[in-house]
Amino acid sequence: MDLNISNIIIASLGLVGAMIGGFLSYKASKSATQDSIKAQSEIYNKTRELENRRIFENKRTSAKIIYIDFLNAIDEGLNIVKEQKRQHVGRAPNLLPMNTAYSSIIVSLSEELNPEELSVINRLYGIMEKVRHDILNLDYILGTYDHIEFDYRILLVEVFGNNYKEMIETNLEYITRDLIVEKIDREYKKVFEKLRVLGELNTYGN
Repeated sequence: MDLNISNIIIASLGLVGAMIGGFLSYKASKSATQDSIKAQSEIYNKTRELENRRIFENKRTSAKIIYIDFLNAIDEGLNIVKEQKRQHVGRAPNLLPMNTAYSSIIVSLSEELNPEELSVINRLYGIMEKVRHDILNLDYILGTYDHIEFDYRILLVEVFGNNYKEMIETNLEYITRDLIVEKIDREYKKVFEKLRVLGELNTYGN
């Protein structure tokens, strides 16, 4: 009889031990799983944060490139149309600096700009590309710059609209980039402002 009781006690203790062991094992496994989920969540959040930052920086850079390209083109156009002579090159047009892969940077802003605004940017880049093409194919010795000047006039009329004549008649020394942005056509002004904000720029492109 005592032997049976001992066996029962031993069996009970074994069962209790197994239950405690199983419970502790479950707790350890649950804790490890929770730690793993937490670590994976932290990695995911960090990766997502870095990716969002990369996308933001890419959009900021794209907006800055487009904004500065446009201001440079307008500034150069005013110099050419007004026959401004410059050191070393005289009246010869400088090669228009612009991002030749502009289609890809425009696409990167497709979520920030509406179709009409994207069309405005594409239109101006198309004119700028024509200017650049004509300059690249210019014979600086025998050729004239008349067609380059004509290209730039098209660009300036496009950008300034009704304010074109006023800007052409304004002395170059009084034309600042602030004035350029102030006098551009309403359609372009809206786009310029969006690019300025996206690129975190002031009107000088800094």
